[in-house]
Amino acid sequence: MNNKFNKALFYLDKGKYEEGLELLEKAFEEEENIYEKLEIKSCMMEVFYEMEEYEKVNKCMEYIFQHTSEYDDSRPREIAEEIKEEMIEEGLYEMKESEKVNKCMEYKSEHKTEEEDSKPKEIAEEIKEKIKEDCNRNKSGNGRKMKFWEIHIAKENPKLSCEEKECDKLMNYSFGYGESYADKWDSTLELYVEEGSIDDSDVFRFSSTFFVINKRTKEIFDLLAKEDVEYLDLICKDGNLVIANPITIIDCINMETSKYKVYKGNKDLIQFFDKLYFKDGVIGDVNLFIARHLENNVLICSELFKETIERNNIRGFCFKYLAECEI
Repeated sequence: MNNKFNKALFYLDKGKYEEGLELLEKAFEEEENIYEKLEIKSCMMEVFYEMEEYEKVNKCMEYIFQHTSEYDDSRPREIAEEIKEEMIEEGLYEMKESEKVNKCMEYKSEHKTEEEDSKPKEIAEEIKEKIKEDCNRNKSGNGRKMKFWEIHIAKENPKLSCEEKECDKLMNYSFGYGESYADKWDSTLELYVEEGSIDDSDVFRFSSTFFVINKRTKEIFDLLAKEDVEYLDLICKDGNLVIANPITIIDCINMETSKYKVYKGNKDLIQFFDKLYFKDGVIGDVNLFIARHLENNVLICSELFKETIERNNIRGFCFKYLAECEI
């Protein structure tokens, strides 16, 4: 954590809010790591809440919610949710229209009849139009801007497993690098539910480099990523599941502006990214892909894909904000 943040905490402990907040603002502007920025913004939010400056609290919450997902268990997100609930109870927080829609959808989801199905296509089109409107208001260049998220499987999801002989079949494949296996896939692979129930989620824990999904989730994948994933059949007596293997790789990371660490013994091998920037005008309308230099364990989706998954109440995915760029 940078020195200005530590000094700000010292002032705040002494009750010197003005000096502390000034240093927090400077620390936030200078910090480049998104996780540290979230910690700083969370601290500012708590101070403003104590000072009863609720408009500024809302702005801090908006930043935290924008850069985290509802599945995050990070401390800044947790604190923001707690303060939000307190403000709602005290009549100090006015729910936005999008939140009202989400609450309404949650209610409908809990009370819908068997005849009522979600309508992924209609929802996707609605979200797409909303993103276009936002982009038109916030254009920075010639293209539309889009947020992109790392998409992964929640740790509490039902876990799949397989016998040793089935595991041997998977040794013939190396997932996570965009390679297609449709022509040489062994569809006799058999998985079973090790933990949980098949009805507890729509996506299942097995590998971080591909998704094992049900029919309902495949409908979303078909709608938004049909050209960018391949489906590999498997046997699962517990349910009708399929592997969705992302096969599109995009060279979209701006290596000049991004900040990253390399291994001492191999400067061409990236250890991790401190700050990630995407190139403008490269991704286009692709909604699910692997970024070159982030291969293996990182799968990326668009804002459109994320919101369509969430609005259709698909259970089991987590999202972490990565970057924004013109598409």
